[in-house]
Amino acid sequence: MKKIYFTKMSGAGNDFIVVDLERNQDFVPEPQVVKRLCSRGTGIGADGLLTICRTDGFDFKSMYFNSDGSGGMLCGNGARCIVYFGYLRGYTDKKNVSFLSNGIAYRGEIVSEDQFKVFLSNPENYREDLPVMFEGKQVNVSYIFTGTDHVVLRASDIENYSDGLENLPVKRYGRLIRNAPEFMPKGSNVNFYEIKNDIISIRTYERGVEDETLACGTGAVATALVSYLKGDSASPVKLVTKSGRLLEVGFTATGSKIESVSLSGPAEIVFEGSFILEDFNNEKEQ
Repeated sequence: MKKIYFTKMSGAGNDFIVVDLERNQDFVPEPQVVKRLCSRGTGIGADGLLTICRTDGFDFKSMYFNSDGSGGMLCGNGARCIVYFGYLRGYTDKKNVSFLSNGIAYRGEIVSEDQFKVFLSNPENYREDLPVMFEGKQVNVSYIFTGTDHVVLRASDIENYSDGLENLPVKRYGRLIRNAPEFMPKGSNVNFYEIKNDIISIRTYERGVEDETLACGTGAVATALVSYLKGDSASPVKLVTKSGRLLEVGFTATGSKIESVSLSGPAEIVFEGSFILEDFNNEKEQ
């Protein structure tokens, strides 16, 4: 039997299983294994899984997988967690790190003992006022790519809805918008927000998790940038997540040209443990 050691981490409530491949060389993150490990009923439970190992030219490289086993996109909170993990495990002794995430180069920074920052690529494909229909309601949404696909809208923009962000049925509305024809075949993450006293409150339905999560890093970035482009905020933008934890998005901007995007916030180790790989690496559905 092959025992695999893992670390459970949280980035503002967005939680991850982290597997160090230097220590666990037998571990291969096959989609069905990731899905079963991330299951909150029969596995460890997490929004996603991260791997880390050494690579030439960078402090380390990482791969991110959603809880359904899919991968290939950036996870902002996961990236901040892996920066912290890499520093703790001796992949680097620097406060400023360089790393690969799913094959793309990024930079990170240890700001303090409980604050960690990652620098993202410039946003792409911003589109505003895209009409979407669901449950007989119409809403004009924004779309922006911040390492993965994001739809952004105010809760108050939804036709005939006036109960506020706190009472919004995020899972139901998010799933419908995520699967709207306008965003297929891949679909999109969906972020709902409101602004009070220059602070953005945000709730996110995550594609690949297929549910609301307590936080979403790239979603926070997308929402901050859309809010800026609509003239409602300026850098740095502070956002309160569903978990109640605070994220900060920084950037430089000249008109609609946005550069030097960063995401800062807390990351922490929740617990450490091990599992038997054979218990999760089989064809039988759990």
